[in-house]
Amino acid sequence: MSGRRGIRFTTALTIALVSATAWLPSQVGGATLSDDAAAAAYAKAEGLFQRDDFAGAATAFREALRRYPDNPRANAAKLQLGSSLWRLAAAESRELGDKTLPEDTRQRAGAKLNDDLRAAAEQFNAVESELTAKERSGGRLTDDDAGRLLKASFAAADCEFFLGRYDQATRRYEKLADRSKGRVDELIALSQLWQCATFRRKPDSGRSVVERLRAALKALPDDRFDDSTPIQRRDFWERWVKKTIQ
Repeated sequence: MSGRRGIRFTTALTIALVSATAWLPSQVGGATLSDDAAAAAYAKAEGLFQRDDFAGAATAFREALRRYPDNPRANAAKLQLGSSLWRLAAAESRELGDKTLPEDTRQRAGAKLNDDLRAAAEQFNAVESELTAKERSGGRLTDDDAGRLLKASFAAADCEFFLGRYDQATRRYEKLADRSKGRVDELIALSQLWQCATFRRKPDSGRSVVERLRAALKALPDDRFDDSTPIQRRDFWERWVKKTIQ
């Protein structure tokens, strides 16, 4: 990944980096001492994440997953571990934005950034694979599962994008756009496809994506926008289209 372009929180990954507190299953009945120890291990990691100690959270989540890989909290913890690593990569990207940074420090920060992004992608992919396998085997995904799957899929695609692997990112965003038809998430995926086309220097593909987004936006009924954030507003996307085609 080039040091000339740092990580910015994309609209897609902003969604992915929501606290996982609501996703953690409630305590399973009939807890044993082992269950209590597992709960404490995962709670410790979650607490560090909530305090923005992302390095500490990453270490704690890894330890909890190593010791209690089959715990009901494990899948949600993997998403939180990936999110912690992403936050570390974002901090390293900000450091790389300092033009006075010595070259040896810049190289170390750049290498660490890429390592953290790859490690984050590994966790996001694991979340996605586990939940997709559950769905394909006939298991019903809960609302929490479905939300976690969507977050992980977007986050994995964003990692590919920021690692400069635009072909892989393009394939992932295409799948997300197809999976999210008729929802604001479709617009998010299409906007990221446009970013991929831009960095791949494929202007014709970029223009085609903008037209797809314009058509999808026109087809979305107003009740699909809840106005809870800027990207959940129709006028945000109208401005995006207008700015992009200029």
